[in-house]
Amino acid sequence: MPKIQLLSDEIINKIAAGEVIERPANVVKELVENALDADANNIAVELREGGKSYIKVSDNGFGMDKEDALLAIQRHATSKISNADDLFSINTLGFRGEALASIAAVSNLALTTRTNSGDQSTIQNIQGTQLKTEVGKVTAVKEAACNPGTTIEVFDLFYNTPARKKYLKSIEHELAAIVDIIIRYSLANPQVSFKLIHNDNVLLSSPKTNDTLSNVANIYGRDAAKQLLAVNYVRDEIEIMGFISKPSFTKADKSMQSIFVNKRFVKNKVITDALYSGYTTMLMEHRHPIAILNITIDPKKIDVNVHPTKSEIRVSKETELYEAVFEAVKLALLTTFAAELIPQISDKDVKNPYDIKMEDARRKYALESDKQTLLESPSLDLSQISADEFVNADKIKENGVDINTGIIIEPIRVEMKLPAMSVIGQMHRTYILAEADSGLLILDQHAVEERVNFEEFLKKSNKQISQPLLKPDVLDLTLKEYLLLQENLNLFLKLGFNLEEFGNNTFVVRSVPILLGKIYTKEFLKDVINEATNATKLTDEFIEHKIATKACRASIKAGDSLTLPQMSELLKRLAGCENPFNCPHGRPTIINMTLYELEKKFKRVV
Repeated sequence: MPKIQLLSDEIINKIAAGEVIERPANVVKELVENALDADANNIAVELREGGKSYIKVSDNGFGMDKEDALLAIQRHATSKISNADDLFSINTLGFRGEALASIAAVSNLALTTRTNSGDQSTIQNIQGTQLKTEVGKVTAVKEAACNPGTTIEVFDLFYNTPARKKYLKSIEHELAAIVDIIIRYSLANPQVSFKLIHNDNVLLSSPKTNDTLSNVANIYGRDAAKQLLAVNYVRDEIEIMGFISKPSFTKADKSMQSIFVNKRFVKNKVITDALYSGYTTMLMEHRHPIAILNITIDPKKIDVNVHPTKSEIRVSKETELYEAVFEAVKLALLTTFAAELIPQISDKDVKNPYDIKMEDARRKYALESDKQTLLESPSLDLSQISADEFVNADKIKENGVDINTGIIIEPIRVEMKLPAMSVIGQMHRTYILAEADSGLLILDQHAVEERVNFEEFLKKSNKQISQPLLKPDVLDLTLKEYLLLQENLNLFLKLGFNLEEFGNNTFVVRSVPILLGKIYTKEFLKDVINEATNATKLTDEFIEHKIATKACRASIKAGDSLTLPQMSELLKRLAGCENPFNCPHGRPTIINMTLYELEKKFKRVV
């Protein structure tokens, strides 16, 4: 008898199910994606015990007839592709024909479905098909009256694979994973109504709407929605729509980041790196922005057939995708008004300053124009700045922006301006106080000079000035590091390193960028080499981080005394920065206590 044997269909199905279905959340994801592919606009998910004992997904999609229903639970049976060429242009969320077969292999399943025949006046036209399976095999088929669409019920998940069932997490943990999936697909499909019910309690109800921001507010709350900036960007064949949060509104983790490519929720390092690079130094360290980005790209340029869960994709032109996401995020941030980039001081008894009409707290005395006044331009009324004050309309047209739709075709440069202000003095040898039309401005002197030094150092770095080492360094590398350095040698030369190949996995370092100064060590250069797998990240992010470190060390510290002329000069230098509102680490340089808030606290207004 041969040692090698063909596996039975039952074992094959269980193995396949183990790749696709790992937990209840995978069942919900596959069934919701099938519903969306069926053009459903109402999807309801019902659970018991976090989906461990019962999952029901109902939709009002186009449904199936009896013949298709029987085929749907067979392995590799699908209506979404018909030949090999279709794999290179996938326009649906599902395509392998594995989901229902995999679910049926590890549970007891009931499927009820009916096509939308239109006329429902006769009993024949409201009859659908109901079938039941056990261990992937059909045990019963009958006619059943039902609404158009499909309802799938999954009982006792993993009852026949105890090892898999043993490793399920707690009910709360499994439920949280399902909630996460429903939230993400609700965000991507505002025109679809989603409802999630657990143990007869409605946990989430997302009504269909054409207003994407209202959809976000319904899911994440109004407070979060108010902190979002719209992203609306087109570049070549890539369209990016959605929302990102203001730099001042961040989270401790990435759980509120949802990236969709052609409506598919994906995790992609290129897109994530571009998102964070777009924020550059506006983010605090270890803080993460909210992001809901819908990216539309030619299906022929992406490969979704990478992983059984279809959550990973490959992109044929990663550099183009990176640059498009980077520019989309950067432009959304830079077209934000200066007033929105200056954090406001407020408390529970003070309403949102952006909801306040300026006549409620109008300046009663003009800003004195004396020697301390900064910026020659007149003071800005931050609540009533028009877009044209920040972006020249003629320039917009020249750069290919459709003003009617707001879609940006080509990148443009937007200037961020500080309001005019006059220095009052220094507080606790840490903060600079200044008067502006909007109220009292408080600036962190260390953060201010960090930003100034950072941008000045960055400008020097662009001049590619190198300094020779007193004694050349011999750099011993691993084979991987050696190959990486060879591959990116021109990039290192461009940055200001003078490197010569020395044989046997070694290089001689003769000079380094003058910008790095004392930061340079052999270990530092090895870190840079390892980062060279992504050249854009190397230049834009990694080197900038080193510059930020040097800017921090060279800046005024808390406790340093400053004279009025020194403060005025520092703020004039800040006004010349491209981004005067954040230090390189993302901390705000300036906060604003509005005139209204001051008058509210002194009971001048009620």
